[in-house]
Amino acid sequence: MTTEVVDDSARNVSKTWRKVTFSVVVPYRPEWVTEPIKNMASKTVGPAEVLDSLVSIREDILQSSRDQAYEPHKYYFSRRIRDAVRMYRHAVYDATREDTIRAKIAEKRQSHKGSILNIPEDLSYLGAERREYEDSLGAVAGGEAFHYAVLHFRLDDVTDAVVETAAAWLKRPGGDGARYLSGLLSDIGLGRCLYSWGGFSQGNAGCGRGKASSRDRGCGAGGAPSLNCNRIFVMTFAEVDPQDLRHPSYFGHHKAWTPAQAWLYHLATGGIGIYRGVPPSDTSDAANDRMFCLDATWVRIEEAGMAVMTQSALFEEGNRKHAEALCLLCHSRMLDIVILCLRQRTYLDRDAESEARVLVGKGHWGDEELDRLLDRERSVAAFLNGLWFTEVSGRREATLVLNEFQKVLGTPVLLTELRDEQESLVRVVEMHRRIDNVAMDKARKEQERRREQLEKAAEKRLEIIVLVLTVISTMLALLALVSDPNLGLFAVGFILTGIVALIGGIRVKRLLRGGIAKDTKDNRAGL
Repeated sequence: MTTEVVDDSARNVSKTWRKVTFSVVVPYRPEWVTEPIKNMASKTVGPAEVLDSLVSIREDILQSSRDQAYEPHKYYFSRRIRDAVRMYRHAVYDATREDTIRAKIAEKRQSHKGSILNIPEDLSYLGAERREYEDSLGAVAGGEAFHYAVLHFRLDDVTDAVVETAAAWLKRPGGDGARYLSGLLSDIGLGRCLYSWGGFSQGNAGCGRGKASSRDRGCGAGGAPSLNCNRIFVMTFAEVDPQDLRHPSYFGHHKAWTPAQAWLYHLATGGIGIYRGVPPSDTSDAANDRMFCLDATWVRIEEAGMAVMTQSALFEEGNRKHAEALCLLCHSRMLDIVILCLRQRTYLDRDAESEARVLVGKGHWGDEELDRLLDRERSVAAFLNGLWFTEVSGRREATLVLNEFQKVLGTPVLLTELRDEQESLVRVVEMHRRIDNVAMDKARKEQERRREQLEKAAEKRLEIIVLVLTVISTMLALLALVSDPNLGLFAVGFILTGIVALIGGIRVKRLLRGGIAKDTKDNRAGL
């Protein structure tokens, strides 16, 4: 074995990978919590205790780099972005109880004679975090708040085969691995959260244990299909000796891919596509897709993971310090950005589902539907003001990660589609309201026309009645004059008869108008 002294320790230089660190982001729901953070204060440690174990020589790292990793407000310049990534509750736990968890899994495994525990022996567990976010946006459309657990692991001085196995295992841990990782989650108070075989988080009431569930390892809580919000994400940072780098074992037939590109794909995806029989295309476009440069390193982002690989001359002091500082940054502030992107996508998914339920099965869209759509518009406006970013001011590396991961998740496209759909639905509802208003106006005019016709007919009838009464009164007065020729009495009787006819006519007219108005009001109420 060829060795070389690096960082005051003997290192096997025949092993290509100097160090590989993993941060596994596990989404969880509030109902999966068995112990709130405030009840586990005795188990928590400071962030530095876990993050420092990700680097080799902490004394080599500049204090400013450590401050940025441990204190978000020293990394983010914008108050708005600080508010967006701020955690309502945050707790860090060490790895002191990991041996007990592993021993319990091994005990259960002993009942199977000759079986081997399916947990990579070289993979060291460093600790975990619980990140809970209290944003009012999280409860949109009946959804829960956004909570995430982060499990930290590390490999030291290992071969290609060990790295290949560990990266795939974190995405598809199998039975023993799923129980082990679920045990780590239970240790930090998430006893009802399971790390599924297929790389999703789920509740205890999720998948069954029969053959049907062994094929679909990604089912969500209650047996329902998993959503993207339950997908486990793995952040990987690797320090590698570039001169001895070879393709992963299953990538030899890809001629257009360099070893670095092939390994970035494997670290970001765990080789899921390969194992499912859907390998990436053997083209330079496929090799370069979703890749970008972060300082002196290469990065690839996929839906289920992000891989950062540094290939600098690691034995030079300046490069080593840079690699260690970047490692700290990736497992702290870059996790903030990754989780922010996941929250953005989850929020829009929930809002889109709520949007689809607003008008489903309704043939008539009126004021109630418009109010619900306007509520959804206000919800999206709140999202744009509080959770949506396309740039992290003054931090190029964070902006690159933000933009690339948003594109991978399809968040900008979904946001555009959602806003376009909202605008079109609002226009449709407003058109329905205009049609209703036109119909109501037409009905009102028709009622007005009918009322006028009725009034005219009533007036004509009244005139006839008054005329008849006047004629009768006149005839009676004349008859009275013939029978008793008294002119004074005749005049008084004639005047009184006219007054009675006039008052009676006015009274009848008012009664007729009151009846017509009542009929009109009843007709409008019927519309």
